[in-house]
Amino acid sequence: MKSSKRSSSSSNDLLYERDRFKARLQTFNKHNCNDIDKMCEVCEDIGSKTTKLNIINSHPIEDDIDEDMSPLDSKSKFYQKLRLVSNEELPIKILESSQIDPIFDWYFNKKLPPTSIMFPWLHGLHEDNFAQKLFFLYQQQVQKSKGHDESMNFRPQNIRFLMCIKTSKKMEESLKNSINVDEILTRIQTSKQEVIHSVTDIISSIFDGENQHLIDLITKDCFKLGFVPTFLNLDPEKGVSLRNFHIQVAKLALCSDFIIYGLDESKKKSLARLLYIAQRNYDSSIPTNVFILDNLSKISKKSLITKIDDNLLNLEINKKTQLNLINSNLNSNDVLSWDNDYQFKEKIETTKMSSATKISFNVWVGNIWDFQIKSYYQNENKQIDPVDLSDLYFDPKNSIISKNDSSKPFDILSILPPPKSNWKLSIHCHKDAHFPSSTKLSQLIFNHDSLNSSTNIEFPPSGSVGLGDCKKDNLMLIVNTCKLLYLVSSSCLIYCSDGYTESSLLVLCYIIYLKYVSLDEAMLKLHLEYGRPFYIFNSDVGILKKLEIILKRLSPSNPAFKKHTNWSRNMENLTNVEINELLLTPTNSGSSTESNTNKYKLGYIANDSDDFDSDSSYDSSSEDEDLSIPTYLSNDWVKDVEGSLPSRILPYLYLGSLKHANSLTLLQKLGISKVISVGECLDWLHDYKFQQNHDIIIDEIDNGNIEIYNIQPNLKKIKASSKISSIDTVVKINNLQDDGIDELTHTLPNILNYINDVYKDSKILVHCRVGVSRSATVCIAEVMKRFNISLPKAYLYVRVRRLNIVIQPNLRFMYELFKWEEQEKLKEKEKKSKLLREIDWFVMCREITRLNIPYLSS
Repeated sequence: MKSSKRSSSSSNDLLYERDRFKARLQTFNKHNCNDIDKMCEVCEDIGSKTTKLNIINSHPIEDDIDEDMSPLDSKSKFYQKLRLVSNEELPIKILESSQIDPIFDWYFNKKLPPTSIMFPWLHGLHEDNFAQKLFFLYQQQVQKSKGHDESMNFRPQNIRFLMCIKTSKKMEESLKNSINVDEILTRIQTSKQEVIHSVTDIISSIFDGENQHLIDLITKDCFKLGFVPTFLNLDPEKGVSLRNFHIQVAKLALCSDFIIYGLDESKKKSLARLLYIAQRNYDSSIPTNVFILDNLSKISKKSLITKIDDNLLNLEINKKTQLNLINSNLNSNDVLSWDNDYQFKEKIETTKMSSATKISFNVWVGNIWDFQIKSYYQNENKQIDPVDLSDLYFDPKNSIISKNDSSKPFDILSILPPPKSNWKLSIHCHKDAHFPSSTKLSQLIFNHDSLNSSTNIEFPPSGSVGLGDCKKDNLMLIVNTCKLLYLVSSSCLIYCSDGYTESSLLVLCYIIYLKYVSLDEAMLKLHLEYGRPFYIFNSDVGILKKLEIILKRLSPSNPAFKKHTNWSRNMENLTNVEINELLLTPTNSGSSTESNTNKYKLGYIANDSDDFDSDSSYDSSSEDEDLSIPTYLSNDWVKDVEGSLPSRILPYLYLGSLKHANSLTLLQKLGISKVISVGECLDWLHDYKFQQNHDIIIDEIDNGNIEIYNIQPNLKKIKASSKISSIDTVVKINNLQDDGIDELTHTLPNILNYINDVYKDSKILVHCRVGVSRSATVCIAEVMKRFNISLPKAYLYVRVRRLNIVIQPNLRFMYELFKWEEQEKLKEKEKKSKLLREIDWFVMCREITRLNIPYLSS
């Protein structure tokens, strides 16, 4: 079945053009064609006209490029001056190395098609996927009401992209916009006879007349390359999906020019022919063409080439910061080119973001790279100079986005964190680890002041310790691991793969033990005072609540704790009776807060008579209630947000969820005073008691699409002893759903202008429902604008700092960011010296797909 109807006039034009090329080529290949006297008048005339194509022009190539017409369009002056591939059946032309730069300059300075034209087509509208098509029926109706004829499954007209295809995946160098043929063409999955039959049908539908020679040639190409001249259709056949990043390369191949390059001349020609036929087979009315690059090695503009280092890429993806050290003299463009290898860049960015910092005078927390580089320095007998840094993870200077591109060779170690200290004790938290043995811990504690060589032990990761593990022996092993860290006077390192996911359980235990603080206080210290990223699972919250009681009891900072004579040499040990007393006996029966925490104590069984209901705790008729805080939000904010904090993207900017925004206690603890609610409603903002005790003035912008709530506490109604909310402003974005239909572009400038007005003196939380799409899009745009960086850099910066939550702006939001970036660059006076986009749409989508594969498969 054909994708579109083909006009007979189009087919005749192609046939005439092909025959005309064959006439020329046959003339040039005669043995006596050099004998001018024997050439006929017609051949001489053809030869003279064709020879002109090989004349080197004295004027710049750019003069042949029209600003409004693609240089690869058949009607352009540039195209018409290109020479044809010799001995070729089809009109495929050759591009010289010197012509690549101006082509890319034109292409990357050409605006992408408008969002309204590209969507919903880019979402993927398979002819059998009625759910997806019905979901976007509204958009179709809007298009028709505007007079647009969006037939052929909404496919936009008059759009043109550019793809470069290499003949071998093993090539070390690549052009920008490079893809592999298996990303766009259909592999042979049928018998030889079926392939021949399919090719015959395709050729016959494109060309009139007898074409057996061309059929044989294309069939041979199919078997040589393993593909048929049919584009892949990856549109999902069922279900509604708004994040089909994986189909974008295949979709845009339908409307792209192709530049083929590689070392095998025969393969280049075969691939060019298949793509040319695939283009005409899909729709002969689309004026796209196929070209062959003569020599990749002669490309003058090195910024167009990216180098893939397999030694760096062939790593376990789940080891987020694991890097190989056997790399030197990498060109900075190889590392910092944003056209590919985002998995590698994510490793580097995570390595820098979570590099080791101190949480006490002798204890550091870091990632696996910190351990690797320390070991590397030791093996190479390099000096390690201690460095004491903090607040690294939300500092934009501690990022590859601040690294300027350079053509000078450099060692990869120069952009990665150096060892911060010569750690004597290292504790590795990972998924296969068990609690350290009692014997091992006992020996280390006894000899804690005489650790001369590096000592390594393991510890279970966050999320792996369950209620069944809370036995006496395990509880005491946790306590004694913390005691060992406290006793070792030389520096210690707690580390895991990414610097936070697997190590956060132990780190929080140690802070509780060291500082004699509660879990919520430990979390705030780790975040605000020590500036460390951390992430605990919901299951960790209950475990830590139980451990908190024991850790505080045995804490050296406990005022009631008395060290016995040999305290520093012996393991801590509690009897079963002592543990049960700690876990089951309330520390303060008169405190409502303490009685609430009893729910988390080991062995506690809830009764129907237990009064933990918020309504009974906060009787609306009570004169003494705290009216400034909503009744349904308890003081236990750790439970409210399931142990997670909003992600700190910049010193002033947080990215979070609706749960975070609804926890007034947490917002106050973090010092957040401004909330930007993207498409969601805050429960407490519309609560009767909150409104009764605050003066709220609402300003409307953009016909009510943006509402700004200016909040002031009414001190006449709030008692002096009552808590007062830290929030003074809420910016509410209305009519914006994460549905792949609503647009953010119109609202985005107002949001960013507001952030710019208040960021110097305030902390701001941007949130939607989950904190991965709408609000993440706003944060990416803010990072782009604040630091004047490209979309891919800002995307990776925000992605890494969202920690274990994978940001997933829907496809339309991502495309809108591309278009918004264009608008911003067009405003710049020096816009001609700067490309409108650093990478292409489909390349970005491909890299996002590769980044997400580990999470989708797990």
